[in-house]
Amino acid sequence: MLGRFARITGLSHDNLCKYFEFSRCLTIPNGYALLSEHYSDPYFRDDGFLNNKLGNQNLQSVFSVAIQVCSALEFCHKNCFAIGSLSLDKLYVVPRKENEKIHVKLSQFGLCFISGIYYHKLLSSNEFPLYLAPEFLLNLLPQGLDQSNYFCVDIWSFGILLIELFAGWRFSEVFSRRQISDFLATLLVKENEGSILPHLLNKIKNVCPAFAKRQNSLNPVYQIILNCLNIQPSKRPNSTNLLKMLKKAASDANISEIEENSKKSNFVDLDEEIDQIKERIKNENQFEIFGFSQKVLNELFFLWKLCGSSFETILLRKGLIKTQPPILTLPSLIIENFHMFGINETDKSILPVCIFELPMKNLIQRLNDLNYSKRFITLEFKREQEEISNGGNIREEEETCGIQSLLVKERDIEYQYQRMRLFRHLLAAWPSKSELLRAESCHDIPPVYRGAVWAAILGVLPFNKNGENFDDHLWQSFYSLDTFSEHISDRQLQVDIPRCHQYDELMSSPLAHHQLKILLKALLVSRKDEFVYWQGLDSLSAPFLILHFNDLSTAFRCLNAFIDRYLRGFFLKDNSIVIRSYLAEFMRVIEFCDSELFAHLVSLDFQPELFAIPWFLTCFAHVLPLHKLFHLWDALLLSDSEFPLFIGVAILLQLRSKLIKANFNEAILLFSDLPDLPIDQVVSTAKFYHSRWR
Repeated sequence: MLGRFARITGLSHDNLCKYFEFSRCLTIPNGYALLSEHYSDPYFRDDGFLNNKLGNQNLQSVFSVAIQVCSALEFCHKNCFAIGSLSLDKLYVVPRKENEKIHVKLSQFGLCFISGIYYHKLLSSNEFPLYLAPEFLLNLLPQGLDQSNYFCVDIWSFGILLIELFAGWRFSEVFSRRQISDFLATLLVKENEGSILPHLLNKIKNVCPAFAKRQNSLNPVYQIILNCLNIQPSKRPNSTNLLKMLKKAASDANISEIEENSKKSNFVDLDEEIDQIKERIKNENQFEIFGFSQKVLNELFFLWKLCGSSFETILLRKGLIKTQPPILTLPSLIIENFHMFGINETDKSILPVCIFELPMKNLIQRLNDLNYSKRFITLEFKREQEEISNGGNIREEEETCGIQSLLVKERDIEYQYQRMRLFRHLLAAWPSKSELLRAESCHDIPPVYRGAVWAAILGVLPFNKNGENFDDHLWQSFYSLDTFSEHISDRQLQVDIPRCHQYDELMSSPLAHHQLKILLKALLVSRKDEFVYWQGLDSLSAPFLILHFNDLSTAFRCLNAFIDRYLRGFFLKDNSIVIRSYLAEFMRVIEFCDSELFAHLVSLDFQPELFAIPWFLTCFAHVLPLHKLFHLWDALLLSDSEFPLFIGVAILLQLRSKLIKANFNEAILLFSDLPDLPIDQVVSTAKFYHSRWR
């Protein structure tokens, strides 16, 4: 599930709530929590009436909401996954300023894709039956991960949503779950083709005569709803045609063209009076004051976690998760083929879907405590401006930050707040600010923007199909590569990929294995030289796959650029000459940095071929865990192709006290299982000797 979640979380759409994290609950067996963007204003309140904050909804506003939802539906289907639980309950209103058009976002989308076959039972037990298509209720859909089977279910759900949207009330106000289930069961026995819309409207008028006054409100979209509620899935329109039909219906209803929310003007009237400015600031979103917009919610979530917040602790405190002694979770009786009886209700695999809004009080308090001057970003004039305003304090502050380890910096809220804002602006100004980006990256790289910064340093920007600067030619050139035909390396890939960084949850998922195989085969197919697969190439590719999991085109170009810069000739069919010359250079560097250690290794006849080939062949990706490898490569990418040699020397110097006393066999054992290395010291040592080598 984690791999499928990573597939969705990288996608972005104006009308979809962004997903942030998919976490396993330690206190609930087989329980998971999905953390996502959320808004406190539902489109329909719990009592079934329209949200009061929306005011009177005219036909244009209703069409706007319908088109936004249909646009999100089309986006999901184009990315090969179904929404799965489409209803008005999932619609939330984004806070807006006065005179701005309504903007809605859909939550809980793609759960059927994330959870796979288990979601079928979950959906049928939680969703209002009328939103479920006949083929779903009759259990005619094939069980599995093929999302195209659920596309027609989404179209049916959208038809029901249109009725509720244009009528201004919900079916749950009129029917109970039992009543609507009996109605559908009776109807499906009599009818096996055509649309259920006429039968449904007659049923509503019989139960609720007041509906006749609102039935005319469905006229602009009657034909669309009629097509969506066809009993035969094959006769329902697809999402693309549905969006065209909605826009045409809006045009026929003499409704002006609905502008996209992303094109709203953010310019401020220069003639505003002071009282008007104060009122506008007062009405702004509480996080907009700190420079956070809806497009950078990932920064906000990263800072929320740094506050020490844990969703599971919060849910336990609120009583939404109840713990009990493990002994009480055991079944009372087990018979025959492990049939268990007496299991507590909390241990059942099917749990209701519930939403809990995580508190933001701690984060807001920490942000309010920030120095107000640090909310502003300066680029070329940063140094001069800070020296004027703060005197010499800035140098002392930078020296303090330089002493701190990378792990401490990554957990410092104030520091990460500044760094993320700075890198966001530098990446937006790339390539004109490329030199400044490299200069700032020398200090450290914020984890949130590591993938984008690496790509920029390598000359590749990670613009996927959601990005404004998406390059269709590069995307098509990658996916035109034949990664499905048999390749001479297939058998070795089948063995190596499942073992690649298996301690990482994402890399251990089946979808990550599939993505890694595509990435490696694309690399092998695309190279024109005698490029072959050597063991370790999978480990080398893993960091780029993790950072660009949903954009294999960018991961592929980054990997190609990395190999050309640091590992040219290492993956040729005959790489012996390249490796021997590289290891000979490594011995020269050891002699330069520590002649005593060099003499000891020579006296033992302990050649670098015995330990260093996996280091340099994979740039240490095969011997270091991913969290340390990321920090190491942050420094490596800012240096030349000789820098890996000095990283190797720095590692030897970390082991010097043991190596200098070891015999040949002890040295072999030492390198067979490297101890936990302080990466900060390794990087600083490598930089020191690298600067002296020049």
